[in-house]
Amino acid sequence: MISVRQKSSRIFCFLTAVLLLAGCVDHNIEEPPDDLTDEEFIDPLEDLPDEGPISFQKPKIGQRSAYVFFEATYTRSNGNVDLNYDTDTLIIAITGKESSSWIIKDFLTGGSKARLHPEDSFWGNVADSVFSSRLEIARDSVHIFRHGARYATTFCFLVEQEFPLSLVADNFPQNEMALPFFGVGGGRWMEYVKDFVRMNKTYEKLNIFFDNRWNEVDGPGYMHVYGADEGLVRNTMVNPWVPDEAVGWDIIPRE
Repeated sequence: MISVRQKSSRIFCFLTAVLLLAGCVDHNIEEPPDDLTDEEFIDPLEDLPDEGPISFQKPKIGQRSAYVFFEATYTRSNGNVDLNYDTDTLIIAITGKESSSWIIKDFLTGGSKARLHPEDSFWGNVADSVFSSRLEIARDSVHIFRHGARYATTFCFLVEQEFPLSLVADNFPQNEMALPFFGVGGGRWMEYVKDFVRMNKTYEKLNIFFDNRWNEVDGPGYMHVYGADEGLVRNTMVNPWVPDEAVGWDIIPRE
């Protein structure tokens, strides 16, 4: 059972860095040019009805959520965290179901910087990929995995992940800014965040799941910020070799 506490081809360098729970956060957001599109882009969801954002509570084929990519830097001398948002947009969608498994796909939109200029992007030659994973939801757990592969290349789910669905109690550690763990150490643990704000939408309370088991073999550390009905709200990946940098995805709320 889960215990308490515990960056072309840069993607293969494990991807991330770490942010601490303190300090101020600066947001530098670039607006994508309206006239740029990937002419070869074919929308993997063009034949699916739009059923709104993904809900872990009531999943449904056609649900899809959008996320904006960010890179983050932690300055240890003053505790500041600088979040730089890029023009990569990730779509995660439920596209089918096989037995008890929902099929989820994740891909970058046609106007994403990484698809237009992969040589200058974080994602390099995988920027035009469409990845498929499985989602299983039990009474109180969310399980995301790839058949026959414990490790996988996707934009968001690089390793098999399983975490509790129910909100944790307030006696768990509170992570007031929903920031990744700055440091190296194994294990899995839970925290929570209250009144988390994304683009003028406030999430009353969300779980935060950390999985740092792969740190023990120089692998990434992961963080998922989520709710039963809200689905995944923030995801980060941490490179133990560069513990003052991070990459991740923040949800783009729908009206």
